[in-house]
Amino acid sequence: MQIVPLSMTQVNWPDYVSVTYKHVGHSPTRSLDGVGIKPGDPYSFLASLAELEVEGTDPRIGVLSANHTLAHVHLVIPMMLEGFDLSRVTFVRRTFFNHIYNWIVKFNLKDIFTSYKVVPLTDGTYCLEPK
Repeated sequence: MQIVPLSMTQVNWPDYVSVTYKHVGHSPTRSLDGVGIKPGDPYSFLASLAELEVEGTDPRIGVLSANHTLAHVHLVIPMMLEGFDLSRVTFVRRTFFNHIYNWIVKFNLKDIFTSYKVVPLTDGTYCLEPK
């Protein structure tokens, strides 16, 4: 099984900052600068949207409640299977989910799962359960 992200949202930061400044009167990175978040990844984009939605929002808190802004971030992560065995569907689903979760963590978006805990399973995979 091979699972790798092929594409993800890539913000054109210079234009985003310019257009936002023109229409809103301040940079969308203003709140990011205040807490030391560097623009450039999906996490910082979601954080900047939170500040635009409610001025003065701590961007780190905004990402935690980013349910509706998550629609602005996309990851394309296909799963390539060879010799797929239908008897292993549940394991393959969990393995796929684990890889996806690991990529989400790598892209600094793990905060969207703060109300969940990682629960290890006996087959070496894990699941997320509400805390």
